Amino acid sequence: MDYLDGPAAWRGGEPAPAPETGPAARPPLRLPGVRAWPSIARATASAAVRADIPRAMLFGAIVWLAVGLWLAVIPNILPQLANERAPGPPLDDFAVFYSAGVMVRHGQGSQIYDQRALAAQEARVYSRPDTGAPALPYFSPPAFAAVLAPLTFLPAGTAAAVFLAFSALLLALSVALLTRASGLGYVSVWLVLGAVLANQSVLDTLFHGQLSFILVFLFTAAFASFRSGRNGLGGFLLGLLLIKPNLVFLPFALLAWKRQRAALLGFGAAAAGVAGISVLVAGPSVIWEYPAFLRAAAGWDDKNGISIVGMFGWNAFVRALAGPGHMTEVTLWSLALAVPTVAAVAWSWRGAWPATAASLAVRYSALLIGVLLVNPHLYRQDMLLMLIPACLLLGAVTGRARVALGLVLFGAWTLFLYHFYLLGLLDWNVTVPAMAALLVIATALTLGRRAAGSRSADAGEPAQPAPIGTPLGADA
Repeated sequence: MDYLDGPAAWRGGEPAPAPETGPAARPPLRLPGVRAWPSIARATASAAVRADIPRAMLFGAIVWLAVGLWLAVIPNILPQLANERAPGPPLDDFAVFYSAGVMVRHGQGSQIYDQRALAAQEARVYSRPDTGAPALPYFSPPAFAAVLAPLTFLPAGTAAAVFLAFSALLLALSVALLTRASGLGYVSVWLVLGAVLANQSVLDTLFHGQLSFILVFLFTAAFASFRSGRNGLGGFLLGLLLIKPNLVFLPFALLAWKRQRAALLGFGAAAAGVAGISVLVAGPSVIWEYPAFLRAAAGWDDKNGISIVGMFGWNAFVRALAGPGHMTEVTLWSLALAVPTVAAVAWSWRGAWPATAASLAVRYSALLIGVLLVNPHLYRQDMLLMLIPACLLLGAVTGRARVALGLVLFGAWTLFLYHFYLLGLLDWNVTVPAMAALLVIATALTLGRRAAGSRSADAGEPAQPAPIGTPLGADA
């Protein structure tokens, strides 16, 4: 048993042995990460365990403090290692969302993809001169602007505070779900979360006013739903990811391929809601105009506020090698690299729908990494999504395999931490190959996780899914 695994009873094995008595007895260790550390599941059932919760909270507070000091101090000491880049004005992305919401509220939803009209509206909202330059594009469907429209009754600054506070709450819920679903326990999740926070994905999300916390919650909650057998809810949550459509094509194709009827019905309900609201506020023409807009935007580089070299998908990897002015080559090579990526995801999901939590965790991780690699519009704040496969993969393995995987993840995190510095030094995108390597690892892990007797939920009697509170390693 690995020192991160916790007591046998927590892992779902035989009951833990009775404590020693007599002169040779030793007091149980209470340091984070050792086997005597209690699980979060058992913490609600035992007064003795509950006494350790303050220590876990203190440990988490220390991690957060260390991350905050890193973000505050390192740019002043070693600016070349601070991932510095031109971030634009604060809340520039939220300004786009807010302006689109104002346009929807005023009955101008059909114009939200007209950058000139959006720029004029943004100038009016923020009481600044209209220079005639196009605004940053609005990429989400009109339905998302309609959801934000009630916020536009508030001043822009207040609306941004409400939006980010709600988003931060969803991030906290995501961490809680990952803590339970991964089986790592709160100490290990604090470590993983601290590593993620230290690479500035969270800082970027807050600075720009982006959607990334919402995306993390939807992907995490969808996994938790699938893991507990609520496939309809899982599909519905994946359908809500249409607020960023590039993220849903691969999950939808997977659900259709695996014939997950309940999940497809849930996905269809969410998609119908998004489409219906979008048509209601922007008119029927949005059905074909919005996809055409997204196709055109995929070919933008160094214009309209889009810079592919600052992204993290296959297109960014090719763009770093090809240089500017070679969009045809970037597009073709990105598509070529997407083929083996999708093939690896499909191979990891071969056979019936996974019957155990550990198998589902590994395959879901492969799916999410594949989604990110083929995404043509993936910025640093969206890389916060890598927190999900990092936790799930660590929770799905034990012993030396967990230690080895932890070292690999630490190496990948370090490359990501210094991504832009290394990109400027080497003209080489180092993060994307690291993500591809993690996809290979996740795919390889599926070799040993094809449970005998695994049955699809739509063919024959379904296997009983493990409840969310069950550690992943317990049913592997």
